[in-house]
Amino acid sequence: MSSKLRDNINSQYVRAANAMTSKQARRRIVAYVESYDDIYFWRTVLSQFEDEHRYFEVMLPSKIDLTRGKKSVLMNFLSEGGGCEEQQDGSQASAAGCGRLGSDMIACVDADYDYLLQGCTRTSQQVLNSPYVFHTYVYAIENYQCYAPSLHDVCVAVTLNDHRIFDFTDYLRQLSEIIFPLFVWSVWAYRTGNYPQFTLTDFSRITDPGGFTVQHPEASLQNVRHKVHVKISELQRKFPGNKEAYLKLKDEIKALGVTPQTTYLYIQGHHLFDTIVAPILGKVCRILQQERQNEIQHARAHHTQKRNEMSCYENSRQDIKAMLKKNTGYAFSEPFRRLQADVRRYIETALTVILLLFVTLVPARGAGAGQNADSLPLRSFTVRGVDFNMVRVEHGRFQMGSNGYLAYDDERPAHTVVLTSDYYLGQTEVTQALWQAVMNDNPSSFRGDSLPVEQVTWNDCQTFISRLNELTGQQFRLPSEAEWEYAARGGLLSRCSTYSGSDVVDEVAWYVANSGVATHAVATLQPNELGIYDMGGNVWEWCQDWYHAGYYASAGLVVTNPIGPDRGKGRVARGGGWRGGYRYCRVSYRNGCSPAFKSHYLGLRLAL
Repeated sequence: MSSKLRDNINSQYVRAANAMTSKQARRRIVAYVESYDDIYFWRTVLSQFEDEHRYFEVMLPSKIDLTRGKKSVLMNFLSEGGGCEEQQDGSQASAAGCGRLGSDMIACVDADYDYLLQGCTRTSQQVLNSPYVFHTYVYAIENYQCYAPSLHDVCVAVTLNDHRIFDFTDYLRQLSEIIFPLFVWSVWAYRTGNYPQFTLTDFSRITDPGGFTVQHPEASLQNVRHKVHVKISELQRKFPGNKEAYLKLKDEIKALGVTPQTTYLYIQGHHLFDTIVAPILGKVCRILQQERQNEIQHARAHHTQKRNEMSCYENSRQDIKAMLKKNTGYAFSEPFRRLQADVRRYIETALTVILLLFVTLVPARGAGAGQNADSLPLRSFTVRGVDFNMVRVEHGRFQMGSNGYLAYDDERPAHTVVLTSDYYLGQTEVTQALWQAVMNDNPSSFRGDSLPVEQVTWNDCQTFISRLNELTGQQFRLPSEAEWEYAARGGLLSRCSTYSGSDVVDEVAWYVANSGVATHAVATLQPNELGIYDMGGNVWEWCQDWYHAGYYASAGLVVTNPIGPDRGKGRVARGGGWRGGYRYCRVSYRNGCSPAFKSHYLGLRLAL
């Protein structure tokens, strides 16, 4: 295969190859991993989802130059230059810049700290937001291999001795509780860019339980406890005003599934494997081996029989690290079940995409050649001579909210939202021309047909929408808050920008620094990835949901089709406006206003 062709293989290529096989052949899904050690782990993850319809082929990113590592996987397969999978409407789509990934090509990586960083870095955004990137939740596969409840079984496999002489679960629980406060500091350092002050190497050195003995394990725990206390005191002196941020992050980390009792699963994997668990297993296994050898020596048998029995035993023993790497006792752990749930959702979504493609490519008998209106990427409407467009937003999953340093409390914690149906969203905010055509009046402070309408309450918007539906026979509505944010982020085409369509606010938003203290004509700045304009700045936009500052904290880590709380004191408004700062233009920023409130910076955008 030529270098040029090899470098541009993508999910669409694999899908085309699948289409060339017989109808009875199983669909091949390529799963790229970071290293040779990862192949067996991901094989155990994916094999349970194989059936007569599909199978997975797990491989490294390149069989030619053996480039490995998460960076290689993500840069090669999430880069925009690789091309994106074509959707059923003929458009191209990517999640967080899917690049070459898609329903027939996925990437499987260690979570490292990217899961806990919750989008604070570009790599974290790529790992969390793409539906075609799967991560371990725990730091790395080595953490799964060191899952405490399974370590006695590893000892049995190594020594062929089932005598429980050490409680691995209790020891790692105690160690986790000791290091958890320092672990929060470590995540804080990486979220805020202070990691040069406290690196992962520093954390690993402090949490090394040197001097461990099976007879007196508490001594090693006390050693770690002392080192942790010294380091925390040092960090508190260096960052004296960090208490509130520390406590908030502590709660967020717990909400992500990390408990003080399971911290060991989220620390650096090689450190846990090589420095903590393997040495402890070595000391425990030596005692168990000696027990078994003593039993053979004291058995009532002649010398030749003892020698043969000892030789048989020695030849049956296994290497500790080799058995650890084959350990699959993590299958019942909570993080692994979450990983399985992610793959299951992907399988279900991929099946839907294939069925939709089949329906599109093979129209029903008697159907016309044209597309159904509900499948068009852009729908145009005219009301009393005023034209407006609605952009199709394909369903998907994304990280809603933010845990970044700019985020306010009501944006936290970031959590996964799954939208199961496509919908349409206004290409622009509702203009004064459209409002005038429907309502026969214009309440706006700034006047101009192409300017966004403002000075409208949430209740006014409901009246406007009701009359618009009467005129068009459609079911227009306000978007839910989740629909609004998903579209603002670019949906399946998202590049994970801070603002809707860019990381440079002036490219996409009219706000206090560039607006000249007035609204501007819609669609005069750059659109976002979906071709939607002004989702940041110009005027705030009403959403359908009730607003509650603590809603995210109570909603759960994974939410499907959320519609907000049952009640509240205000309705959600999103996007920022011409008189606000850049911070309010971020895609995750939330606000709430009384349904009866109106202002010259508050308007609306339609959904359908």
